[in-house]
Amino acid sequence: MPLRVPASLPARPRRRNPRRGALIATGAVAVIVSPVLASAGPAAADGERTAGPVQAAALTWTKPTFVRTIGARGSAGLYAWGVAYNPVTNETLVGDYRNFQIRRFSSGGTLLGSFYRPASSRRGVPEGLAVDPRDGSVYVSDHSKDNRGYVAKFSKDGKFIREFKLTSTYQAWMAMDAYGYLYVSDSHVWHNATNPPQVRKYSLDDTTATATEVAHFGSYGSGVGEIRQITGLAIDDKTGKIAVADTINKKVNVYDASGRFQYTFASGVFKGDLRGVAINASSRVAYVVDANAGQVERFNVDTGASLGHFGSLGTGAGRFADGGRDIAIDGSGNVWVADYGNTRVLKFTATGGFIGAYPNPPQNSPKGSLALVRDVAIQPSTRQIFTIEQDNHRMQAFRPDGTPAGMWGRRGTTPPLGFNYPRGLGIQPGSERFWISNTTEHQMRVLKKDKSLAFNLGLPSGPANHYNEPIDVEFGNGQVYVGDDADRNVKILNAQTGQEEGRLNVAAAGVAVDPATGDIFVSSWRDRRIYHYTKDGGQGSPAVIGSAGTGAGQFQKPWDIDIVGGIIYVTDATRNVLVAYDRDGTFLGELGSAGTRPGQFNNPSGLTHDGDGKIYVADAGNDRLQVFDTKGWVKSDANPPSVSISAPGTGATVGFPVTITGSVTDNLRNGTVEFAVQDRNTKLWWDGRIATWSATKVYTNAGIKGGDIRNQQWWFPLIGAQARAGYAVSVRGVDGAGNIGSVVTRSFNTGS
Repeated sequence: MPLRVPASLPARPRRRNPRRGALIATGAVAVIVSPVLASAGPAAADGERTAGPVQAAALTWTKPTFVRTIGARGSAGLYAWGVAYNPVTNETLVGDYRNFQIRRFSSGGTLLGSFYRPASSRRGVPEGLAVDPRDGSVYVSDHSKDNRGYVAKFSKDGKFIREFKLTSTYQAWMAMDAYGYLYVSDSHVWHNATNPPQVRKYSLDDTTATATEVAHFGSYGSGVGEIRQITGLAIDDKTGKIAVADTINKKVNVYDASGRFQYTFASGVFKGDLRGVAINASSRVAYVVDANAGQVERFNVDTGASLGHFGSLGTGAGRFADGGRDIAIDGSGNVWVADYGNTRVLKFTATGGFIGAYPNPPQNSPKGSLALVRDVAIQPSTRQIFTIEQDNHRMQAFRPDGTPAGMWGRRGTTPPLGFNYPRGLGIQPGSERFWISNTTEHQMRVLKKDKSLAFNLGLPSGPANHYNEPIDVEFGNGQVYVGDDADRNVKILNAQTGQEEGRLNVAAAGVAVDPATGDIFVSSWRDRRIYHYTKDGGQGSPAVIGSAGTGAGQFQKPWDIDIVGGIIYVTDATRNVLVAYDRDGTFLGELGSAGTRPGQFNNPSGLTHDGDGKIYVADAGNDRLQVFDTKGWVKSDANPPSVSISAPGTGATVGFPVTITGSVTDNLRNGTVEFAVQDRNTKLWWDGRIATWSATKVYTNAGIKGGDIRNQQWWFPLIGAQARAGYAVSVRGVDGAGNIGSVVTRSFNTGS
């Protein structure tokens, strides 16, 4: 029966009434004491009152106990996006979009090192790159939705110098001329006729760290010389002309130094999704990335005439997954193109002959490794655990003991297995179809049990529903519920056809359906609280659970919801906790803190539970799942775990890919295995969190699989290993109670 959909959000209470009384924790169990009056907290920014003292529980609650982790750190070695050539150092620079690094490659493709700002000071992700040809200084578009307009400046050898704040709102593409003027593309999907996309020119003052806009040009539209969305920018050093790629109009406009339109590169050549422009001023050839075709188009710079193309879609030599990204020309006239989907950068001759793919050896993320895992679901028929990874754009399966069992998908737009930053996953009861929130493709991708395509929801095909960054997907009441965050609603769908049957008008991230009552609970990032609806879409009681704040039981970024044994569990991705409430809105307690050890979180996101009452949490920032038992079998434990290394053998020489393996044992339950490795030649340490070698020793969590939770195998994929090198490994175990075992070491070598 279709739901009755309320026209608006439940009315926000101006102040929540205090509930039954205080809650005191004794060990792991919450115990009820006599009611006391809870005073209202301080006024919140929106005029509401934040939660006061912890309130009494209507039922006892046992804090869930850590059981195991699943998955290993899984970033690939290069998520290539921006590319620029540095004529002073003769290096090609590649922006590693998801590892927050700028990678330095020699002319022969050797990875020379990396640089960027630490997490504590960076503004966002590295996108566009520009190099000052006079001194080799490097400029990086370092911005995000919350920190727009920032550009970071580095020296030619990667030392941070300062940042500049621009007047632009989104500058993904940049270029610098011979006089040190910085050109940026201020353009994104939100620009229109009254707020047109612009090319902005800046004069940068190092003394005052200020950027002065000295010129801009650009008008919105599809006519001659007009632009809809800029996705590439290049300067002709010989003439000063500026080539601007327009992905929506599928063309490249050329303007003179004053911003006057000159001509268009051969119209009708491009298939779409233009992604970068580069100009060889000496040979008078321009190169434009046509991502939809998987090609690089060549043009005569002076006339705009087409000179042919090279490249194709795929995974082999000289091919692009989901098309190329940015493009640059080195000092020898060779062409470098970011192949984001295949986690590499490709090098071609000036006429398109394939030269090489880098890094070499490849640094791919193998099966069982996770990179920003956002959601988790259990398949009833096999009890396998399925995950969805935002950064690796794929779905994986693990056996109940944590052993990797399957891997599907890559970055791309082509169904069924092309994904674009997916964030939600649900397995449909009965048919066991996979519903995937293909978030930044603004689609729901529905796969059959065999991973073939059932249908898409949203453009470009399938039922004509509209989605705008969908997050969570859940099942209940015979229907499908999708938290469509940017569209600010919960879409209620027919489970068989995907057709929309109703909406809840609330800015939604996570959704849960109470199996006992059919009531619907919705988490809202924007409102930082939980909304409660009845089965038919009416206002539940209480209408709102929780409040915005940083105290116990409050929310900063409530991501997902699950209901286990009548308890409502909510992940808070910012506070790094799992929060528990009962159905009437009484706060019961919470689990977790920031960190990498068992029971600690970094950006926890999706969650689910199995038939035994175990909760599975997608610990996104730690690239793993954590499993907890809601029955809370707590035992004291003072005995640390022990680890051993099985392979490589001491002094052994191994080939690629390099995987270190061993075993771990504990008297009660293993927690994590922490792994550190040093390059014996450079003395640098591998940081698996950002796939980078650094001067500081860093322990990274390995994967654990097989056996019971006391006797298991661990593995670590060392994707950063280079040919003909020597490495020293340090490994230690941490059990579920936090006891740390002794360090075990091993040295080995790599072959050619």
